[in-house]
Amino acid sequence: MINLPLAALGASLLLAWLNFLLTGKWAALPGALNGWRQPWYAAALIAATVLTIAARRRVGEPTRIGRAASAGLFAAGAALLIGVLLARLRPGQWNQFPFQDDWTPLYQAAVNGVRLLERGSVVGWNWWFMGGYPTSSDIAQSFGALAFVPMELFGERVGYHVLHVAVFLAIPALVWWDVSREDREAGLLAGAFACFFTAGYSVSLGNSGDTNSLMGVFCCAVALIGSRAARLGRRWGGPVLMLGLTLGLYSHVAFVVYAGIYLLLECIYFGDRDAFLRLAIASAFAIVAALPVHWESLRYPAYVSFNNTVYNPGAPFDWPLFARTIYYNVEILAFPHRWFNDYRSIANVWLPALAAMAFIGGRSRLGFYASAAVLTQFLLRLNTSEAGAMFDRIQHVLPLVCAPAFAGFVLRFAGTRRP
Repeated sequence: MINLPLAALGASLLLAWLNFLLTGKWAALPGALNGWRQPWYAAALIAATVLTIAARRRVGEPTRIGRAASAGLFAAGAALLIGVLLARLRPGQWNQFPFQDDWTPLYQAAVNGVRLLERGSVVGWNWWFMGGYPTSSDIAQSFGALAFVPMELFGERVGYHVLHVAVFLAIPALVWWDVSREDREAGLLAGAFACFFTAGYSVSLGNSGDTNSLMGVFCCAVALIGSRAARLGRRWGGPVLMLGLTLGLYSHVAFVVYAGIYLLLECIYFGDRDAFLRLAIASAFAIVAALPVHWESLRYPAYVSFNNTVYNPGAPFDWPLFARTIYYNVEILAFPHRWFNDYRSIANVWLPALAAMAFIGGRSRLGFYASAAVLTQFLLRLNTSEAGAMFDRIQHVLPLVCAPAFAGFVLRFAGTRRP
């Protein structure tokens, strides 16, 4: 009989070696796979390979690594994340903002959103681009609702940085909170992995300033926390679920779609009809609560384009191009030398292990997250120009769903000498 966890682990290690040996991309960037960390990564990969071969008879058995080791790993991950944050967002510079890609327009959009809220409104008019346009059409560009409290308390520039630091730290904290309700050791391990992956946001999102996606991931995490709490009978679960969906609708609608997909998966995965009804009710209330910011777009749809990749109204759907793009999205999984060396690459490398965890991990919270990680990889194959950025931004949810899945694979299949 095939040892599926061992086969998955072997396939992942093979992909890791191919990715490491064949790619030279991004070597000049800080933290790149073949930059300064090359010897450290090589040593870790050699150790993982040797240990897997030595323990091949035990791979597939559950293990417990201990609360002390899990807590130590979590502390190390938190230290790394905080170090990355202090290097990327130095407190002495919080009264400034970098002129990088989308950082400036997103900051200005947040300022406008906060000032509108001060006047009792959530929508207005942006004047700076081609005569202006209604802010309600920025369904993915403003997180004034999230920024209101920190920007009111600390001022616009400092408060904007405080919000980012808080959300950076909140994502692994929410992962820990969610998983630890089921297994404290798994929660610490999942939180540690989430710290490592979230640190990668400082490059993919921090350098580009595309931090509206970071806010979307946070809202998605809040919705998942609320849904699970409600399913376990916690009274605060339903309101938190609705809060996550509502804040997402006020900041980045795409991540509400992603949250809805994951929450539907949760209903199916656990066979919970009540969760489906609760999701429908919470979604309806969230939509009503978000009507002030979206009413103009619904009333005047000509002002809104849901495709921010191409603008070609009335053009016929190009099915051959659509199919070819999906083929290329699948094909890239067979070329490890072309992968980005960040959390997306890690998700690609460990896709066989994540699939094994999803398939035989049991009906657990960790197994659910593994299924969500595999589903995320599938949805990324649908990233085409016809869909705009709808299935592109879901890549930023990978740290949230992969971290618990990795923890589950380690604890469920790593094997142990202890009885």
